[in-house]
Amino acid sequence: MNKELIELRQVITKLVPLLTGKGLVVSQRGSQAYVAVNTHTKKPERVNIPNVPDNATPEFIRAIQGFIDHEVAHVLITNFDHYLVKDAHFNPKAKRLQNIINQVEDTMIEREIVKIFPGSARNIRDLRIHYNNAISKPFVDEMRVLIAAGKRSEQDMFVGMLIIILRALAGHEEFQQFMDDEKLWEVPLVKHFVNTLSPATKKALPHITSTKEARAIAEEVERILYPAAPPPVVSAVDPAEGHPKGGYEITIDGDNFVDVMGVSFGEKPCSKYKPMGKKQLVVLAPKGVEGEVVDVTVTTSHGSATLPGAFKYVTPPPPPPSPEKDKSDSDDGDEGEAGESSGEGESKDKPEKKAGQGSGDGERDHEEQEDGEGQESSGEAKKDADKDQDADKDQDGEAGADDEGEDEGDAEGDKEKDADGGAGDQDEDADGGDDEGDDGAAGDQEDASGEDESGSDGDEEQNDEGSGGDDQEDDAGGENEGDGEEGDSDDDDGAGGSGSEEEDDDESEAEDGGSASGGEGDDKDDDGKQKGDAGDPSETGDDEEDNGGGGVGEGAGQSMFDLDDDAFDEADISRQVAILITQEAVREITAADYNVYTREFDRIEPLNIEDEKMPKTWVPNLEEETRQMTGKMQKDIERMLAAQSQVRNMAGYRSGRLHAPNLHRLIAGDDRIFFKREEHTSKDTAVTLLIDNSGSMKGSKVRTAMVGAYALATTLERVRIPHEILGFTTGDWNSLPYSINEAMREEMVNSGVHFQRTLPIIMPIYKSFDERINSEVKKRIAFTANAQRNLQGNIDGESLEYAAIRLSKRREKRKVIIVLSDGHPAGAEYADGHLKLTVEKLTKAGFDLVGIGIEDNAVRHFYPKSVVLNNVQQLPGEIMKELRTILQ
Repeated sequence: MNKELIELRQVITKLVPLLTGKGLVVSQRGSQAYVAVNTHTKKPERVNIPNVPDNATPEFIRAIQGFIDHEVAHVLITNFDHYLVKDAHFNPKAKRLQNIINQVEDTMIEREIVKIFPGSARNIRDLRIHYNNAISKPFVDEMRVLIAAGKRSEQDMFVGMLIIILRALAGHEEFQQFMDDEKLWEVPLVKHFVNTLSPATKKALPHITSTKEARAIAEEVERILYPAAPPPVVSAVDPAEGHPKGGYEITIDGDNFVDVMGVSFGEKPCSKYKPMGKKQLVVLAPKGVEGEVVDVTVTTSHGSATLPGAFKYVTPPPPPPSPEKDKSDSDDGDEGEAGESSGEGESKDKPEKKAGQGSGDGERDHEEQEDGEGQESSGEAKKDADKDQDADKDQDGEAGADDEGEDEGDAEGDKEKDADGGAGDQDEDADGGDDEGDDGAAGDQEDASGEDESGSDGDEEQNDEGSGGDDQEDDAGGENEGDGEEGDSDDDDGAGGSGSEEEDDDESEAEDGGSASGGEGDDKDDDGKQKGDAGDPSETGDDEEDNGGGGVGEGAGQSMFDLDDDAFDEADISRQVAILITQEAVREITAADYNVYTREFDRIEPLNIEDEKMPKTWVPNLEEETRQMTGKMQKDIERMLAAQSQVRNMAGYRSGRLHAPNLHRLIAGDDRIFFKREEHTSKDTAVTLLIDNSGSMKGSKVRTAMVGAYALATTLERVRIPHEILGFTTGDWNSLPYSINEAMREEMVNSGVHFQRTLPIIMPIYKSFDERINSEVKKRIAFTANAQRNLQGNIDGESLEYAAIRLSKRREKRKVIIVLSDGHPAGAEYADGHLKLTVEKLTKAGFDLVGIGIEDNAVRHFYPKSVVLNNVQQLPGEIMKELRTILQ
């Protein structure tokens, strides 16, 4: 017998009543290890471990026990009021905190469960060692190879190591040793993380005793790994004018558009908004009032930003006919067709006109910007290039000119490229502006004559003579101050900073190393990290520099970590250990010849006959049939099972015969120098009578077995040898819940694991060791001998093992099992081989096994010591004679 496996099954049996009131069930089924969690309370409801075979190693079994202890600790110790994070099932940020809380709290509950169950210390230690050997070491070795090959990043390695790091910091010696052996403390991200943790946290982590304390530490860890994003920055609105009826798309440029909570034009919120990365929003303009100039405000979970006077509601005049337009355009009078014509012109002119050089973060997507932004106002844009030659700059360009004091249109055009950074402004064709600008994503681009037209899908054009301070056209006159700010923001947005000097300083502090001036910040990504940094192996950049630093207490967003919210979704020791246990269980089950899906529904219990109506003659007939046998068998039983008489000289008496070796005691005044001879006869033996109650025994066989067992039991009681009487059979397929049958079929199909035994074993107790042969015991035996109910299969090997486990708890030195059966096992595949293996193991373990064949000699194939009983009358004579030969 596998003692560790027996102990594991006994632990599960003991845990069931302990945890019933806590809402947790521990089961042992199939080959899968898993924890089933209540979808509403998030509390574990079932812990399942695989029903591993007898060939499982002790280390593996103790790791399974450690897994159980860990989950039981959650039920007994975790305070779910502090453990659970609201909305973690759908909010990614709440879920990431939940993951970190779980990792930190795991370090605490394993320490606390040992205080409740000291025996769990060894199991949890073995679980940790098993985890490091099977998971931690292979992971670290693999990541080092992949990092060296440039296929993974150091950050990927850190994510998988956080469990190890936290447990080492929590004082788990197994993980501290692993970190030391692998020199993981010197990994830059590990060193940065440990150094960023506050000294108070590092001091407290090994000693926390509650979920509340664990959560506080987890929140600090989250702040280090996910530093708060800076507040948003709004730098430009494109188009800056639109029809009062609203409902058209507006593009808002800026930065830090993360966790956007709302966008408003003045006091009116936008019904729809969609972030296009961290630096751009596309919104539907709300309704407004003709001539109204409103602020545009973007609100995120990290703050809000307002661009004053950023948008004006105005109804543009209908476009005059243009002689230079092609016929299709001149025939098209409605606004929608004009917008379509503009789009066609853009795609046709793209090969001839290229986007300006710009100093922004990269090229914009031309195609996305040319159709989606302000189609309505685009159709109403001015079509006559002669009328617009004086308006050679848009709002952004003019504002940029205000800041820079430039007079040259070309210079301002360059600024517009930087400012827009792909904001969707469109230029007119160099021939005279018949077609609206063909590359809005590249910013305003001047034609060969230095003429430029503001035209992000029909933005109202403004007149600028190059000074940057001249009056604008009437329809934009009220926006001068706001436009200047917008231009500044736009200009610097393309370069990675903000517009005015004050804004520049503020935003530089908010962003991760963002540059306020022209090209130095070009290689930064949206988070302010260098492209291609360890945080994201998919991003690359030229001439990168490491931003470094970060964590709690440092500048917002400055961190060496660039982690996705779901980075730690799989970083759960319970989930990882469950997968590991499942993999090992499948290997061992596959290698074993005999496997059981579950023992959960096996029953060893007294035969219940309370509701049965028994004829009154059954018990008297049983007693009469065996009365004359017991006297004849009594002496034979005593000779067979009683221990040899023992004579021993017992020293240490004050009288008796002198015991020379004890004379030295006289020096110390001790007169216990005599001995006495003692002789005693002991019956240091316990016996189990195990009776086959299968269908093949039906009829005279089962009656012979039951009556014979009763006769033997009566004789054993007379000579005061402790004993019990057990039967064994199986339930049928319908005795299992439908869900278990379905799960069994599904697992065998999906995992490829085959289970030799799928039916439950039923073992009625006719008489326990603690009972005398009273009227109730006699009724049980008589009922089965005569009624012969529920006779199904016989799985002899496991039934014999169950009987041996019960007998092994007895203190008697000699342990005897007498099996009364008619032949071969039935009810499981490979049952014959399993029975032979079980007999061999139990014999080596010191059990005396005897098979009594009931009207059949098949038992000789399985039991080295066997005899055949054809009828009860043989029992006192030849059967007892053979038994005496066998057992003496």
